[in-house]
Amino acid sequence: MAVTRKVYLLTVLMIVITLLFSFAWHYYEVWNSMIQREHQATESLTYLLELELGGKSYEELLGEEISTPNHDQVLALNRLLQPIVEKVQQAFPGYGAGYYVKDLQSIVAFVPNYDESGLKDIRPQSEARTVYQTKEPYKFHNYSQTRGAYVIARIHPIIIDGEVIGHVWGNITVSDFRTLFMDRIDNIFSILIPMLIMGLIGTKFITLKYEDSIKLFRDRVCNLDLDYEDSPHFLPEMMEIYQLVQSSHFQLAASEKRFRDVVSAFDEYVWESGRDGEYIYLSEPVERIIGFTPDELLGKSLNDNIHHDDLSTVKQVIAESIQEKQGFQQLQYQRQKKDGSWVWLQTSAVIIVDEQGDFLGFRGAARDISEEIKNKELIYHLAFTDPLTQLPNRSKLYEVLDAWIEEGELRGTKFALLFIDMDRFKVINDSLGHEIGDQVLVAAAQRISSQLGPVDELYRLGGDEFIALLPIPCDHTCVEAKVDKIIHSFTQPLKLNGRSLYSSVSVGISFYPDDGRDRTTLIRNSDSAMYDAKAKGRNQFRKYHHVLNQQVTRTLQLENELRNALKLKQFTLHYQPQVDVMTREVIGVEALLRWEHPRHGWIPPNQFIPLAEETGIIIPLGEWVLREACKQMVNWLEAGIHPIKLGVNISAVQFQQNNFVILLEEIIQETGIPAELLELEITERVAMDQIEQVMETMGGLKQLGVNIAIDDFGTGFSSLNYLSKFPISRLKIDQMFIRHVNMNPEDNAIVNSIIALAHTLNLQVVAEGVEEDKQWSYLSQQRCDYIQGYLVSKPVPPEQLLQLLQNRSL
Repeated sequence: MAVTRKVYLLTVLMIVITLLFSFAWHYYEVWNSMIQREHQATESLTYLLELELGGKSYEELLGEEISTPNHDQVLALNRLLQPIVEKVQQAFPGYGAGYYVKDLQSIVAFVPNYDESGLKDIRPQSEARTVYQTKEPYKFHNYSQTRGAYVIARIHPIIIDGEVIGHVWGNITVSDFRTLFMDRIDNIFSILIPMLIMGLIGTKFITLKYEDSIKLFRDRVCNLDLDYEDSPHFLPEMMEIYQLVQSSHFQLAASEKRFRDVVSAFDEYVWESGRDGEYIYLSEPVERIIGFTPDELLGKSLNDNIHHDDLSTVKQVIAESIQEKQGFQQLQYQRQKKDGSWVWLQTSAVIIVDEQGDFLGFRGAARDISEEIKNKELIYHLAFTDPLTQLPNRSKLYEVLDAWIEEGELRGTKFALLFIDMDRFKVINDSLGHEIGDQVLVAAAQRISSQLGPVDELYRLGGDEFIALLPIPCDHTCVEAKVDKIIHSFTQPLKLNGRSLYSSVSVGISFYPDDGRDRTTLIRNSDSAMYDAKAKGRNQFRKYHHVLNQQVTRTLQLENELRNALKLKQFTLHYQPQVDVMTREVIGVEALLRWEHPRHGWIPPNQFIPLAEETGIIIPLGEWVLREACKQMVNWLEAGIHPIKLGVNISAVQFQQNNFVILLEEIIQETGIPAELLELEITERVAMDQIEQVMETMGGLKQLGVNIAIDDFGTGFSSLNYLSKFPISRLKIDQMFIRHVNMNPEDNAIVNSIIALAHTLNLQVVAEGVEEDKQWSYLSQQRCDYIQGYLVSKPVPPEQLLQLLQNRSL
């Protein structure tokens, strides 16, 4: 074969192969980039549609329960959601989107080409139904009944409380996509075909005419070092061939530049690695994303600067891809940028092999997904964190508790569940306001957390309720000791903004698997134990026992009956006299509340008073007690009874009400009782809680002329400094010290000290619970002022006390 023909054929073959390879490369990259772009667009579209729901279920949007089927509800949801779909589509012209409701078995909104007849169920064989099993987004190419055509689509499930209630979709028709793609390919053809024609014609013309100079010419052309100074060595026609070859080279370079410009226009960078895992090509956007220029990364390993948490995963994915000779998709990892900060990348790649199938390297693209990761973390944080205390919330508790139970079933591990409830939190919230209540919850959460170990976990269940999960490395005594620490820690006041406040907690304990093998049972049983702790006086813990469920049921029933007892006039007041130790003269009475239940008879105060305080019923009940007792005293005075003191117990809830002094003034004016005859009895704990407010309230009572007594003295933690400043007139010694007086030296010492302290502060002393003559005799010797107890009289109705009051003395 002639040299001319060989040169001609080789040149033609080179041009054709070059152009075909360039075309194939452009075709592949354009197709992949456009497919990726469409998936990103439909992903953004469905994400926006889900965000528009605001985390609400379809029933919450509709405001009623969904029934199946119900076309009226479909139309109602359409009126709510169709404007949202149309608004979102404006940002994605040419795309289709919509909402589907599982319980209604119907599409409720869609674009484009909306028509009411399209509000119907999706086809039984529709691939969109896949998300109801996987609960994961799903991409597919298939027929769309709303578009009436084949589409590239993404289906995104809408999940509420772990259940898929429907889905949203975004799509673009295959025909629209192919039109866009072919437009891009036509642009490539418009460049490549002229180049091919020019190359063929030029090659044929030159090789036929200048066969003798072809070898030299070829050498010079290959080196591209031929210029016009060399033209005398070649015929003009050869110079024309050279110019054609040079033009083809420039056109190919321009084509490659256009390709790189297209790649640079996307928010990702293209990369290629060799057999040894080192970069051999990177596109320009890499500098914008990670700070390094392509030249700085060439020759560096794919694994360089990857976060240590992700490095093993990246290595494993690459190794598996090489072994299986296939690429990988959406590999996510952290990579350090040039400035030292970290960026989240998502990369996909195809594998490059030679003709024998041997591995040559990877070719892929990577994009910055830091914002997406940040948004996902924020969504996760909002979904599983209590915004007030920053503790994990109920949803996170259920997730972790189920995991602990599953671990226990598999490995036989055990754990304890603590149900922690703030005592009298409703009192704090109602009397001091929700802002202070929130501060108390935050401080309590921090206090409880400080007493837990590194493997223990604390959650806020809601309101003033917390749940703690404790692994059990030994017997139950370990848990009980830790619970004791939590309860004891509340003997110190909670530090709020500029104030201190005392509170306490009641704790119920259930153990896995002894007290339940599922989440609901464990929480319910620990809740029952917590209620038992409250019933026993609060500020303590109780372990679950099966009898507690019956007790809790009884407590709830009692609460409901307590709410109606005041309206049904089931409450009465009994009065217990107080007498002078020396003269035996009746100097006062204490009003005591009694509840006569129509079925259960007389219910002891220690059963219903704590419940009334916990539920807030004590506020209207306490007001009733004050008003009725004052009316009774006025009735006695009008009957000719000598004026005596009237003692009325005031609960913490009442005393901490902002309007308590005003209310008491209204009652005094309404009933006409002389204010100096009224004596309010408060406990030490009430007196020492919120000192500033207590001092202010006591000052207001003193201005009214009302007397104040400290009840159950000796059982609390009074400060002598504050005790001397309080405008009080009496101390009442708790009956627990009187019960063994003259028998127990320790009780004798306490009683003697209280009497001496009171007299030093010019206060009168009343001994409660006196039942025996020897107790009276001892108290008389110690110069106690007054006594009260069954030795004098048990609490009786007012009509039974009238004769004693008329006699004035025993």
